Amino acid sequence: MESMKKLMGIIFTVCMLSAAAFAQQFAPGVIMTDANWSGEIWVKGDVVVEKGATLTIMPGTQVMFLPVSDENKSGADPARSEITVKGRLIAQGTRNNGRIIFTSGGTNPQMNDWSGIVLKNPRTPSVLNNCLIEYAYKGVNCYGSSPEISECEIRYNLYAGISCEVRANAVIRKNSITSNEFAGLVCELASNPIVEQNIITQNTNGVIIFDRSQPNLGTVNYTRGSSRGENLILNNFEANIYNHSANDILAQNNLWNTSNPADIATNIYDKRQNSAKGEILFLPVFEAGGSPQPAIAQSRPSRPVSEPPSSRRQ
Repeated sequence: MESMKKLMGIIFTVCMLSAAAFAQQFAPGVIMTDANWSGEIWVKGDVVVEKGATLTIMPGTQVMFLPVSDENKSGADPARSEITVKGRLIAQGTRNNGRIIFTSGGTNPQMNDWSGIVLKNPRTPSVLNNCLIEYAYKGVNCYGSSPEISECEIRYNLYAGISCEVRANAVIRKNSITSNEFAGLVCELASNPIVEQNIITQNTNGVIIFDRSQPNLGTVNYTRGSSRGENLILNNFEANIYNHSANDILAQNNLWNTSNPADIATNIYDKRQNSAKGEILFLPVFEAGGSPQPAIAQSRPSRPVSEPPSSRRQ
């Protein structure tokens, strides 16, 4: 009888271990044809969605990146994993329990634990909706690609929550972009995203614009294909908007926690500080519904930066 109990115990343990192993799914390195992800997906090396393939991530999926790990030693950072999309990514979560999560799998997660989501298809836009993206180097890197990013929470990323590069014309709408180390949104290399109805706060810099880029952050002469504004841009530690380009930037019809132009300008870097830079055109401001309330105070980042990190943290 005693030996039978021991045997049953061994069988039970083996079954439980087998079930756990079966439940833990690891992402493949290359996706050549259409694929679906659901449940809990672990990423331990770079994942490439090739041209012609669509990766669909189901509501409620958790995508966990092993921290500071890339078994393929490829991509932008050979020490950290990323998802590179040359085809298409459809990550449409739902509110509450159906949100899709991209995060570090570490027990003590840190910024830059993984590299980020890199979207590279210039023709077919990817979709990120109702997602949480955190603890990456660049949360979402729109590299020559123009995805729709909406109703997402993008936080705790080292370089940027969203980086638009190489003529990226992303639509960035109704997101919470907070607590990113260098900037909430970076636009560079002739990128012109449409940015509207977002909360951009508690980043070192809210929005940074480089070289030939010209994001549309809001215009009172709204037409299809432009931004209606209505962004809440405030309480970023160095600048709410930092214009490194020579272009004038439309940022009308937004909320700044004040309607006083002098107070708004205090937290904007543009031609007022450097005549070689373009002007941030922030008047008129959006005032419907009264003045917004201050964001909940958080600790300032340990080291404020007005220039991007020169190298990835190892």
